[in-house]
Amino acid sequence: MRHFLLTIIIFISTLCYSQKVTIPIDNWKAFDVPGNEDTLSKYNHAKDDWTVYLKDSKIYATNSRDKTSDTLPFKIIPTKEEKYRIGGSRSVIKVDNGYLVGFYRGEWGGNLYWFSQDGKNKYEISDQEIIQFITRDNKIYAIEAHAHMGSIIEIKKANEKWTSVEYLKLPSAPDGVDLAQDNNFVIITSESLLTVNTNLQIDILIEKGFWWATLYPTSLVIKDNIAYMGMRKGVFKYDLTTKKQEWLMIE
Repeated sequence: MRHFLLTIIIFISTLCYSQKVTIPIDNWKAFDVPGNEDTLSKYNHAKDDWTVYLKDSKIYATNSRDKTSDTLPFKIIPTKEEKYRIGGSRSVIKVDNGYLVGFYRGEWGGNLYWFSQDGKNKYEISDQEIIQFITRDNKIYAIEAHAHMGSIIEIKKANEKWTSVEYLKLPSAPDGVDLAQDNNFVIITSESLLTVNTNLQIDILIEKGFWWATLYPTSLVIKDNIAYMGMRKGVFKYDLTTKKQEWLMIE
């Protein structure tokens, strides 16, 4: 017990004073989802925006928005003309001839680029604001946002050059996506939680989420058919089988 209490004290000290915290969510405390306006307003002013990710079959949360898998074996050095186009939040996926890299700068736009294996060659595919890549049935997709709306795009190679086409419009701007056991996309947006099946049919799981305009979702990962969504102050847990909802916090 003494060792456990010491661990908790060290953890809280680390959370309070370190700039970046990364911890498994196994022992986070579960609460009812917040619905009270005063509570949501309080959480809205919290310092931490949690991003969730899956590593070694375990869910982790970090208060850094860096995506642990979005790394490149080279440094991107934009030209003078590109310095306002290559930058912002970055998403990366490896392809057969290099890397697809999406940039998202919020109200300042975004871009989708191809880079060669060594980063020496590149070209712009589109000016779409890429949030995250995902694969399904050996095809590459991405969620992208524009203003308060969004879409799923498909990215494919034609005549040895990568192109993007719109796959499906979404009812609001997406913030994270993963695949459920039934092969459906599960997407958290600024307003809703929804699924998209292989026939392009949208099923709204939660139409107007408690997080709307206050808790700003950052990410979504699925483990054992349970979706975990990183947000400001905590993590939203949604069981895709039972529809049970929980709000996870470290306090």
